[in-house]
Amino acid sequence: MPSVLTPPYNPFIPPGQEYGAVDADSRLRDLGGFDLDQCRAALALPDLQKAVEKKLQSRIRALEKLATTAKQEGLPMQAQGE
Repeated sequence: MPSVLTPPYNPFIPPGQEYGAVDADSRLRDLGGFDLDQCRAALALPDLQKAVEKKLQSRIRALEKLATTAKQEGLPMQAQGE
């Protein structure tokens, strides 16, 4: 269980950096490469821009649909869902 003091995982901040995308345009660009877990983590962030929130929800639906289709067809799922 994470510590109360541990900040939530922010997929908009690249590993090894202290900052990342904060404006809507940069976040919209970044989330195109997110996997399902990254999308869910990003959606849980506070003060998320509405446009980013909507795009994340759309990407989650698309990735879930891809996973369902791949599972039904017995195909391996791609990591990025593209």
